[in-house]
Amino acid sequence: WLYGVRAWLLRRIEALPAHVSRYAKGLLLGQVDGDADGMRQTFIALGIFHLFSVSGLHLFALKIVSEK
Repeated sequence: WLYGVRAWLLRRIEALPAHVSRYAKGLLLGQVDGDADGMRQTFIALGIFHLFSVSGLHLFALKIVSEK
């Protein structure tokens, strides 16, 4: 069933505008494309890379809490 949820989420994400879809795939599904390194370097230079790590952690915690 998890594969089905992941496939559903991927279809929903791909319906978003391209620039939003790239970020959402990376953040929610861990899928990155060839542009990921450039984005990562930009986020590091801006000093906001840690926000994406914390956000992923919070999403995982929310998933665990919602299952109880």
